[in-house]
Amino acid sequence: MSGKRIRFRQSQSTRLRQVTLVFAGVTLALGLGLLVFFNVAVDEEGKAASGMTLVGVTVKQDTLPALRGSINQCVIGVVVETNGKGVPVALNSVTFVPRGTTLPYERHFMNARLWFTGNDPEFSLQETIGSTLVRINGEELVFSGPKELMRGKNHFWLTYDIPADASAPGAAVDASCREVRVGSRVVRPENGNPEGKRFILPNIPFYSMGSLSLNKVASWNSRRDGSGQPPRQMNETRNSYFIQSGHRMISSTGGNLQTLVVEKGGELKITSPLRLGAVQVACGGVLKVDSSMAGEWFISDLRLESGSLYYHNTTGPLPAFTTDIAKGAVQVISRMGNTSFIHLPSLGSFRIEVDSGTYLPKGVLLPEIKGDLVLQSTGKGGFVPSSDAVLRVGGDVVFDGGEFYGPHQGVLRMNVDGRFIMRKGVYSDARNTSTATTISVNGDVILLGGQFDCRQSVNSLFQVGAFGTSPSRWIQRDGCAVQLGNVLVPSDRLLSIKGARLGPVARNRKFEVQSGAELLCEQAVVSGDGTFLLNDGATIGIGHQEGLHSRSNAGNVRTAERIYHAGATYLFYTESDPQVTGKFDTWPANQAIRRMVVKKAYPSQAVWLSQDIRLAEPCRVTMGDVRPNGFALLQD
Repeated sequence: MSGKRIRFRQSQSTRLRQVTLVFAGVTLALGLGLLVFFNVAVDEEGKAASGMTLVGVTVKQDTLPALRGSINQCVIGVVVETNGKGVPVALNSVTFVPRGTTLPYERHFMNARLWFTGNDPEFSLQETIGSTLVRINGEELVFSGPKELMRGKNHFWLTYDIPADASAPGAAVDASCREVRVGSRVVRPENGNPEGKRFILPNIPFYSMGSLSLNKVASWNSRRDGSGQPPRQMNETRNSYFIQSGHRMISSTGGNLQTLVVEKGGELKITSPLRLGAVQVACGGVLKVDSSMAGEWFISDLRLESGSLYYHNTTGPLPAFTTDIAKGAVQVISRMGNTSFIHLPSLGSFRIEVDSGTYLPKGVLLPEIKGDLVLQSTGKGGFVPSSDAVLRVGGDVVFDGGEFYGPHQGVLRMNVDGRFIMRKGVYSDARNTSTATTISVNGDVILLGGQFDCRQSVNSLFQVGAFGTSPSRWIQRDGCAVQLGNVLVPSDRLLSIKGARLGPVARNRKFEVQSGAELLCEQAVVSGDGTFLLNDGATIGIGHQEGLHSRSNAGNVRTAERIYHAGATYLFYTESDPQVTGKFDTWPANQAIRRMVVKKAYPSQAVWLSQDIRLAEPCRVTMGDVRPNGFALLQD
């Protein structure tokens, strides 16, 4: 194989002339690279100078029926979308009109509020904007800021309280968004009055009078302040019961109720079978179940709103025939059986808090988890999910204690949209070599404490950055005992290692960077008795001062076996100075690579060659310098 030798001189001006004369094509490529880099930098500076910008405003409608006597009923949501990384813009005001609400307005709603949930698209009672509009005087409902906006979609929610004597049936509440003022701009949303409205149900409301027994008429009153009347009978079909903030009620004698709402700050504990038609647990409300009815559901329809808490302390199923569980609703599990959740289409955020003396059943089958999966304590034997199953987690997987083991038979596949976080506890991919766990994590891997072991089965796989488009990070601290099995960085994904190390990779296991993937090592060391494999078309970022090696215990990669493809891209970067390339072999052609990229932190920093390197494509220097050190770059 023939190649042109790039000659270097100690004089900077002489060296530049040499490259210009001999390799005009290379110089042109480098010049274009620098030009693009400069333009991107100018564009970012422009964004920073101009600040955050408003993209648009959209409005969405809530159409669920509303109970008379209920509070904080969402009517419409307003989404204000921004872009840019500069100085944040502020929302100054939002103006609504109660168009679509049955007249007179004051008969059908009061206490209008505007709530803010940031980038969270689910309604919850997080933060109010402006003042509560207690009395409705005229057509406009104006809520004033300022409220600093986040980058992306900012979610605002208009809510009403529905009077206990609102006319029903046939009456409804509604609103439209007239205008939104962001900074100096006034926006009138095109879809400010979306179709639909919330019809008011003809229920008869009663309110809790304290932390009393749920099943006694004396515990309830037709007015929130207790100035009304108790119900004649608890089980009348039109009666609805609201557990108010600060009241902790208990049901220990059974009964039969049609509708029950646990409001923010309220709590209901069920210790004896209680038949309920519909149960709604609002944001900040708590429902505890310590009882089960064998073979029967005792709640016909259970709705858990974002920010609500449900405690499950029974080996029976979650006691609801149909469920509507928000992603931000938390289900805390103290006991469970093999069939506790199999009839559910999905859960919200799932937290396991089992007493240390309690055994969890083996082979628990869980439905989709829309929020986080959190392990705090898992009792004796740990948590063993079902084999040959797929567990989907829409949020993070968090270890705050407890033990998680792979299946006793078959393969468990877990897909995690968010992050994988270990603070304490134990994760193990399998109990024996005939089983396996495949975990695909879209977000970051953060290993701070506990034991992380995915080497038990040769068939197990831990895939980082499995789907989506955002880069992932691997953060590993000394407080976590790590043993890696097969780890994969899939095509078209980027993984950055933050900290001093990744691994170790166990014997007969492989850390693989697929074609099209990027692994940025920074200063970290990838170690272990296993194999490191960099495929054709992949990119490795080499930040260690000692570069990359094939045999010596130096540089970024120090596994027992190291396989570097000649068709990969080798990026030398970070502030390490001086940095050497290191002595590394490539295959199928030795000491040959597709592309060498130098992107140091400062122009004065250099990369020194440790061997001759043959390039299939021109070397690209966006920052820093390349020094020959007695060796040469050879261009095909």
